[in-house]
Amino acid sequence: MSIKCGIYMTPKKRPKFDEFVTYAREQGIDMVDLNLDGAMRDLPQDLDCILHKITDDYAKSGRDEVCRGRMKHWNALLEMNKRAVLIDPMEGILPVLKRSSMMEMLQQLSSSNNLPFSTPSCTSLTAADILSHKVSNQGLKALGLRPPFLCKLDAACGVDNAHIMTVFDDVSQLKEDLSGECSIQNFINHGGVIWKVYVIGEHFYILPRPSLEDVGNDTELPYSFNSQKSCAFKPNGAQQNLDGPKDEDVRQLNNIIRQKLGLTLYGVDIIIETG
Repeated sequence: MSIKCGIYMTPKKRPKFDEFVTYAREQGIDMVDLNLDGAMRDLPQDLDCILHKITDDYAKSGRDEVCRGRMKHWNALLEMNKRAVLIDPMEGILPVLKRSSMMEMLQQLSSSNNLPFSTPSCTSLTAADILSHKVSNQGLKALGLRPPFLCKLDAACGVDNAHIMTVFDDVSQLKEDLSGECSIQNFINHGGVIWKVYVIGEHFYILPRPSLEDVGNDTELPYSFNSQKSCAFKPNGAQQNLDGPKDEDVRQLNNIIRQKLGLTLYGVDIIIETG
């Protein structure tokens, strides 16, 4: 008897899983694409597991009628398939949908488990306070931050500019189109390389990706970029030869995150400070 797995991804993300779906079917797994825009009566009721990326719809459901409808179908689907294994449960995902709560959690895990990792100093502020000059460089320094700073929206998904980030050295450089809750942290020089950790249960894979070059005295700021696209700055040969994080350290980190959140499929970004 084959395993029947329902899969739901947004139209933008679904093509990235084509090879995975093909491979799973070759292994005898019945992969079923879930249509949350169709009739509720057509939703399957005999799933063994559900693989999903419902986070964007969840984040937008408070202001978007289509996403609200998808969440209604999603909840009905879960009710119909109570025995199905969910990859991953929403209660484990919700803490990482806001960068401030995610950073707070990582800081707590790092300090209480003696992990060989740390998180940058950070704070959460409203765009209104930033743009009305209620927040100054001195105010950020009083909170334990120091320039250069990195500003990004607190929402990690569900908004168009969730992945737009700005490196700056003075609050006055932030643009007027800033909105909502923002997360500001220290920008850490890391040799132009970010280490992407892809986790599947107890297994993980570490891959280097180009990132921003180190910020120095001659760097022109502010600099805005989309973290999901290739950076304008390219790492040089010396940067590409940097040693990555140790497997045993990453394994320890992943074990603690899985125990804390109960997640099976997720990713972690690691940088190694330079200078």
